[in-house]
Amino acid sequence: MERGLYIAASGMLAAEIRQDVIANNLANATNPGFKGDKLVQQAFGDLLLSNTQTGNLIGPLSVGTQVKTISVDLSNGGPQFDGRPLDLAVTGDGWFAVGASGGTTYTRNGAFTTNASGQIVTAQGDPVLDAKGKPITITGTGQVSIARDGTVSVGGAVAGKIGLVALTPSSVTHLGMNQYAGTPTGKPASGSIAQGALESSNINTVTEMVSLIQNMREFEADQKAMRALDDTIDKAVNQVGRV
Repeated sequence: MERGLYIAASGMLAAEIRQDVIANNLANATNPGFKGDKLVQQAFGDLLLSNTQTGNLIGPLSVGTQVKTISVDLSNGGPQFDGRPLDLAVTGDGWFAVGASGGTTYTRNGAFTTNASGQIVTAQGDPVLDAKGKPITITGTGQVSIARDGTVSVGGAVAGKIGLVALTPSSVTHLGMNQYAGTPTGKPASGSIAQGALESSNINTVTEMVSLIQNMREFEADQKAMRALDDTIDKAVNQVGRV
């Protein structure tokens, strides 16, 4: 089989995966605290070609490309101030801990509300946890104030303290619904909390659109290469073979 077909096909497969990553980033570009994915590709090991008659080296030949890793881009988005008392933005490397049904998850989406029991919860209704892994309950009708260290006060009385967790960067993975899994480092997070603000996503829509167009062009180039190679094989079989 013509090796060039495999090289072009591997490029098309990598482009399809890259297309999915870019599309997901663009779809979540307006979600508060969303962290986009970044994709790293690598070439398969090159073949070292040599002249079969003289033995002299000709040079390397790539045998295709593949997706090496897809990781979460942990760079921070900018704060967008809206004045809502339970909207919180993190600056630094901290994450909000959330008591989801399947265990503790993490998020940077600080668009919180309270449930019927007065607990601070996410948009999905999961409780936001304090430094000890317990839900935080707001009681009374006083003004809610949240300090930069996460201390929650209602009418001047302390109701709890929102915990920020530092995660090992390589362990962070998407779970969906702007929730993430990760392994805590065991060290204090360096971040602080801004009340009345939400962190924007770290997606640059212009950059992602340019990458989308570039990816489509690369896919089309591989597709044309496959057609050209297929035509060459067709002629070799059906025309040269008759000579």
